[in-house]
Amino acid sequence: MFIFGFFGLFLALLDRFSLATVLSIDSLMDCLRLSFDIVGPFNLYFGLPIAIKYYVSLNYIVNLFDTYTSQTKNTPQTKPFLIPQNTTYIRQRKNNPVNQTQKIINQAKKEGRKALLETEAKTICAEYGIPVTKFMLAKNEKEASAQADQIGYPIVLKIVSPDIIHKTEAGGVIVNLKTAADVAAGYKKIIENAAKYKADVKIVGVLVSEMAPQSTEVIVGAIKDPQFGQTVMFGFGGIFVELLKDVNFRVAPLTADDAKEMIMQLKAYPLLNGYRNTTPADIDALVAILCNTSHLIMDYPEIKELDLNPIMAYSKGAKTVDARIILE
Repeated sequence: MFIFGFFGLFLALLDRFSLATVLSIDSLMDCLRLSFDIVGPFNLYFGLPIAIKYYVSLNYIVNLFDTYTSQTKNTPQTKPFLIPQNTTYIRQRKNNPVNQTQKIINQAKKEGRKALLETEAKTICAEYGIPVTKFMLAKNEKEASAQADQIGYPIVLKIVSPDIIHKTEAGGVIVNLKTAADVAAGYKKIIENAAKYKADVKIVGVLVSEMAPQSTEVIVGAIKDPQFGQTVMFGFGGIFVELLKDVNFRVAPLTADDAKEMIMQLKAYPLLNGYRNTTPADIDALVAILCNTSHLIMDYPEIKELDLNPIMAYSKGAKTVDARIILE
């Protein structure tokens, strides 16, 4: 494993490509499978962490090498960080007195919660320019119906509770509700299901959300690596993440060029680019989401995990359907 690592590093520094390009390892899963072949099934437990470290660290070192060489040459440097003009971007807001992100994180810490509620996670995303579905928090059936009328049908209802992480398993999600009466009945059913799932469940309310039109599903994620810090992930969602395991990783912070490379280097990128007369996805919108996610996790290093899954990618714009944030 160590011979493989140093050999990969040597080639990567020579050609200034990532480990995935040099050794034709197109994804982290390929790297993990390779580690199994090298260390053997009995040492897999130790081999996986080693493979992950090499995958992340070699890319990180190559990026440092590229930065150093671009700064020491007289040739023009890489394009500066730039967000496409047709997307919304919010820069650092940590010092903004009306900053909801800081208030939400402080409240979660005060209550001893590591997992933010979905309403909290989506509020943070919206504040950082990450588009989310329209949503409100209802405390009773009448309120839910009124909010549904305001948002527009069809509607999705989700339980909001710090005691229920897996909402579907608890019967806490109802989709495609088309009338106010359906929403009222759905609210009542979700509350009943939550009580059956956990007798002493703490219920904050029910999230009333628009039902996003179906489209190509992608995933944006983040994880805090103990050695290299915040790392961003991008890949296809839905069945593709299970079938193709088609994802890319980068160490934050990201530039717009980094984000675009993460998208274009996916095996199934043609599906986003208008494969066989399908409508191309708005790549600029996805680039903006990746960059905004990078800024969020760099502004708040206490974010341990972030999962935006799925994100519906449209021909114009994109929408985050589900959002999850875990604190340290």
